[in-house]
Amino acid sequence: MNSTTATKAIAPDDVVVARADERLVHAYDQIARAVAEEAGLEGILAVEMFWLGGDDVRVNELAPRPHNSYHGSPRACAVGQFEQHVRAVCDLPLGDTAVVRPTAILNLFQFLMMALAIC
Repeated sequence: MNSTTATKAIAPDDVVVARADERLVHAYDQIARAVAEEAGLEGILAVEMFWLGGDDVRVNELAPRPHNSYHGSPRACAVGQFEQHVRAVCDLPLGDTAVVRPTAILNLFQFLMMALAIC
């Protein structure tokens, strides 16, 4: 699971592994699996969710492709999202998605926009 901070609809950073309550992680996992199973998905599915406090979790976006909020996965995980997607659509065995090292990415576009006072 990763954590992204968004400002004015642009995500300036992304961190793998997110700090989250295990209860929430389990709830997120159950929601994502239910959505993927209902869709009969072939490949990967990024399910973007917002935690609004307490038990209030909302699904915001479904992306049946490698997702920009997880581009650190090739370095963070044993098998990154791009390779995992190819494995899934080619009917190959799926790889280990365990996080092997913490990773962070920065959206330099956000800093450019701020420097130019566009946002």
